[in-house]
Amino acid sequence: MSNITLPTVHRNGTSRDSLLDGYIDAIDALRLAVEALKASAPNARDYYVQTGGTFCLAQNQHFIRLARLRDTINELTEIAQNVSDAPDLRAKTAAGLLSAIGA
Repeated sequence: MSNITLPTVHRNGTSRDSLLDGYIDAIDALRLAVEALKASAPNARDYYVQTGGTFCLAQNQHFIRLARLRDTINELTEIAQNVSDAPDLRAKTAAGLLSAIGA
């Protein structure tokens, strides 16, 4: 995919669960947006009175909008997967502190 800047899960940052919840909520909302956009696809009967291939132009623009939404879903999925797979530096830091104080 593209060069996406990925978050790091660490003790001073947002928790893994909160990050994942946010990305999953956004992905779910975008999937609903894709379905809504599909339902509003251009129909030739709304363009035939215009000249110059406006229906084809409207279809192409519609497909581009759908592609942008899908690209965003893919990017957010990549980020969420990375957050899910990344080492949890919160736990390691806490374990290291406990080890350091002899607990």
